[in-house]
Amino acid sequence: MGSDSQTNVLYDRVFLGTAFVGLGPSNVMPVLEGSFSAWLVPGASPFNGSDVDVSISQSGFIPSSARWLFFKGGVSALHPDLDIFGVFIGNQRLSVSADPISGEFTADVSEFAGRVETLRFTSFNLGPLGPSSFVVDSIGFSSVPEPGTISLTGLSLILFGACFWRKKARDR
Repeated sequence: MGSDSQTNVLYDRVFLGTAFVGLGPSNVMPVLEGSFSAWLVPGASPFNGSDVDVSISQSGFIPSSARWLFFKGGVSALHPDLDIFGVFIGNQRLSVSADPISGEFTADVSEFAGRVETLRFTSFNLGPLGPSSFVVDSIGFSSVPEPGTISLTGLSLILFGACFWRKKARDR
């Protein structure tokens, strides 16, 4: 929370009005996949009351074959078009792409493959713009894009081709 490191998170509980990191199912926070998701809710620090961002991080070896970071995520905010969260390796922010249908996010991590690095997810405090939160689940590395990404791209190409072919046939 901000610059205050914590070793504990809430389980199946939420704080109202203060920043927290939570884990588990709740009537307030969703679970994206399986039985548990991690919730990152920025807000007022429970230690000094200042507005803080909230992060979770872990250091480890990024597989040598890794090209992509995949995760499921969800944002909750009064202004969903704002910069709600960031994903970082070391101090470098990753460019994240979202699939709005599946809720899956992807980032290219090929430049970090084969190295020990710290992966960090941060939910940014929007201050006076209103509350925000970020839910993250199913984090993993892969050497190829997810089948959902490939099939969505393939379907788009097929539909585009069919429309082009139909228009060309009509013009004859």
